[in-house]
Amino acid sequence: MAPTSPIINNLLDSLDEAPLSGPDANPTALLWQSGVAVQWLLQDYLFSWLELCQGAIKCEYPQAVAYRIRLQAIANMRLDIGEIANNGSAWDKVRFLGSLETFLRSLAKGMATSPTSLALQWGINARDIPMAVSHAFKETDFLDDGLPKMIGDCSMLLAFLLAQIVEDEGVLEEIDERMFSSKPRALIELLQSIPAPPEA
Repeated sequence: MAPTSPIINNLLDSLDEAPLSGPDANPTALLWQSGVAVQWLLQDYLFSWLELCQGAIKCEYPQAVAYRIRLQAIANMRLDIGEIANNGSAWDKVRFLGSLETFLRSLAKGMATSPTSLALQWGINARDIPMAVSHAFKETDFLDDGLPKMIGDCSMLLAFLLAQIVEDEGVLEEIDERMFSSKPRALIELLQSIPAPPEA
C-alpha cells in the first residue's frame, strides 16, 4: 500500500474528498513533497492568478480599465516568479510575496466597492488550497508553513479582486473550474507521482 501524506490528504479534504489510507510517508518523502508543493504554488497556482489579471486587462472590463496602471504592475510580477521560485532564496520569496500582498491590499482598498458574495467566496476558496499545504506543514513539526501561508494570502486577494473585475459569466465559470478544481487535483496528482525516496 502506498504511503499517505498529510499534504495530499489536506488537499483532498479541501475538495471535500475522503483522505487516503495507508502507512505514513517518511520524513524524507514529506521533505521532497514540500519542496514540490511550494514550487507548484508559486510557479503554477500564483502565476495563474497573476496571468488572469493580465487577461482581465486585455478584456478591458470597466474596473480593469479604471485601475489599469496598478493592475498591470501587479500582473507584471508574474514575470519574476520563475526566477524567484527556481533561484531565489527563502528571503527572496518572502520579500516577493510581501511586496505582492502590499500592492494587492492597496488596490483592494482603492477600488472602494462593496465586495460581492462571489468575491468573498472566491477569496476563501483561493486561500484554501495553499492553506491546505500550510496546515500539513504545521502537522509535521519540521516543515516551515510560512511560504504557503503567504501564497494563500496573495491568492485570496487576487481571487477577491478578479471576482469583482470580470463581468463575463462564462469566464467566471471557467476560472472557478480551473482554479478551484482542476488546479488542486493537478497538484495532488503531481505529489502522488513523486517516487518514494529511501528512509533518511
